[in-house]
Amino acid sequence: MFGAGSRGGALTNGRAAALAYARAGAAVAVVDVDAEAAQCTVDGITAEGGSALALAADVTDEDSVAAVVDAAVEALGTPSVLHNNVGVTVLGAVDSLSTADWERGLALNATGAFLTCRNTLPHMAAGRGARGDRERVLAGRGAPHRLPLPGLHGGQGRSTS
Repeated sequence: MFGAGSRGGALTNGRAAALAYARAGAAVAVVDVDAEAAQCTVDGITAEGGSALALAADVTDEDSVAAVVDAAVEALGTPSVLHNNVGVTVLGAVDSLSTADWERGLALNATGAFLTCRNTLPHMAAGRGARGDRERVLAGRGAPHRLPLPGLHGGQGRSTS
């Protein structure tokens, strides 16, 4: 689960989701840009008797994403769920928002989701033996090779056409 870190036991969206998966019996790969935050979530999961692995990755860096996906698959087996909980809200009017802030929003909200999908979904599809599942998930509506563009607000958008 990308973006599941939490410091000091705070119940963030990512930590809550990771705990819920673990309580349902899943072994959870807790991935966060902050290794200590990932470990705090893992500590919460293992304190309840669950199984989890802390990993650090920058979702905007494909090598980083690929490395943690490979480590998670090696340690925990084929993933059955990919949960992206990484995003940022970029505030500012079009005439005052800096290009750097715009690009940071795109990198975290769009590129990050794309890279986690591109590196995780092939493992999921191979585990199920269903190539079509990967294409339907990526396309958002079951149409192969049509990718939705997530908005800058942090939500994972869908194509409506």
